[in-house]
Amino acid sequence: MSGHCKPGISLIEIMIALAIIAVVGTTIVPRLWHTDARQERRNLLVQLNELIGITQQQAIITNTEHKVEFDLPTIRVLRASDKRTSEGAPIFESVKNFIVRPDMTVPKNIDIKQFLINGIDEMSRFIGGNSKKIWFFISADGIAQPVIINMLDKKDRVRSGRTGSFSWVMNPFSAQFKEYDEFQQ
Repeated sequence: MSGHCKPGISLIEIMIALAIIAVVGTTIVPRLWHTDARQERRNLLVQLNELIGITQQQAIITNTEHKVEFDLPTIRVLRASDKRTSEGAPIFESVKNFIVRPDMTVPKNIDIKQFLINGIDEMSRFIGGNSKKIWFFISADGIAQPVIINMLDKKDRVRSGRTGSFSWVMNPFSAQFKEYDEFQQ
């Protein structure tokens, strides 16, 4: 039987195939994970922009100021009522008969580092405190306060192993957030 090759796969061929699979796996799998985290974040942003867009419409239609409250991890929409505090400020109440659910939840992998309203970091007020309620207003004419939210996504790992930083910046006139890949001021 000399001169005939035996059918089968040699050990070298198996090792080469495993090396190719390992190389492909180490380059593609992290990118898929990275894309999934970004896609989840974009879906969250779309949901938030939908909620704020409807809030803006309701503020204009009802000629009533609305408040978007971040009581972490919950985001909810409140409407100014006819009731007033002793100082004369409006009392905000839950929105009824809203087209979409008037609240949503920020996932645990998103860590808000700065919440700038009119250029002032509202998160710095809570260092050592219990409350994490932050809100911005949408006026009766549909204009929102300027808001920048700087965050870290623990699921979005970059090549260096650090968490991915990103920002949502609101256009006050359209009352819509846009995402940026780095912190904004």
